[in-house]
Amino acid sequence: MKEMDIHTKYLQKLKEENTLTCLYTDHFNESYDGYVLDFTDEFLIFEKVDINFKFDGICILYRNDITRIRWAGNDLQSISKLIDLEHKTSWKSSINLENINSLVVDLAKEFSVLTIYTQHLAKDICFVGQVEEIDNNTLLFHEFGTTSTLDRKFLLISVEEITKIEVNGHYEKNITKLFGLSK
Repeated sequence: MKEMDIHTKYLQKLKEENTLTCLYTDHFNESYDGYVLDFTDEFLIFEKVDINFKFDGICILYRNDITRIRWAGNDLQSISKLIDLEHKTSWKSSINLENINSLVVDLAKEFSVLTIYTQHLAKDICFVGQVEEIDNNTLLFHEFGTTSTLDRKFLLISVEEITKIEVNGHYEKNITKLFGLSK
């Protein structure tokens, strides 16, 4: 029987023990506090916690973009005491994590609004909208403008440029309410 690599071994431990964790994607100058919900060799599904200790949706990252993972210590242990775990997502494993295409399709079925990041192009660029179509190369995205303009437009995004997807966060929930979307 092949032994699990250290990275996978500890991700599994963090998931099983429901441990508050801090993920770092140093190439994009970001970090996230939250909980490991699931993972594959390619992706990590993470429930984020915001600075007010409230759950702020689900973040899907490529594992190879994660440069560091931290847990325990006084800071994270104090934060974990302030989080109301009753509002934690009960993760549904019906999302197909086989590849980015199946992941996007299943997330679009489960959630009305997705936030797509293309951080290799620009670290602070993201697009909020709905999936219209996807193939192996391109995502057709029906984008929402800002909450003040509510301008809708279509956007073609190269699938290989997608670095992160977020769903069910505060912003996505607000857009869903503003546009009267279901799910």
